[in-house]
Amino acid sequence: MSYLRYKNDVYDRLWYTRTALSNSVPINTSDIQNNNDSYQLPSEVLRTAVQPSSGYHSLSYSNTELPREIYVCFHFAEIAKLTQGKKREFIIDMNGGRYTSEPITLDYLKPLSICLNRIFDGGQFNFVINATTGSDLPSILNAFELYVVIPQFYLHKPTTQEMLLLSWTSNKH
Repeated sequence: MSYLRYKNDVYDRLWYTRTALSNSVPINTSDIQNNNDSYQLPSEVLRTAVQPSSGYHSLSYSNTELPREIYVCFHFAEIAKLTQGKKREFIIDMNGGRYTSEPITLDYLKPLSICLNRIFDGGQFNFVINATTGSDLPSILNAFELYVVIPQFYLHKPTTQEMLLLSWTSNKH
């Protein structure tokens, strides 16, 4: 597995970028410079995103190799300047309906992080990001992070490879 580190990531996260989400195409901007939200994502992460490729209506991800419970955060930023009257609106569906978000809309170049206030069981993990019927544009995703929930008996042990968080970004650099 290939990871990237960005020198301006204040939390020194590892970002995995080897493969894109299925049926997706990259989009990007050079306009995002600084990120002042509490998650402080590197600007390289927010400058890039994926959206469904032509003919597809959703972004999807699936992983069947997660050994433990996980916590997930999604990161978005509208990087396309939308014309008057157009909107991008979407919902997140986790693990086949175990969690479904309210409709999400984004402001141009303003980061939005959504960390789900729940733990998902290890093993099968998947999500689908669908554009709503009222959306003029397809769904979008800049990055997501998976955090492994560490059992208490690990709290006094050194970090191991299996405890690393997985942060995915569409940035290929």
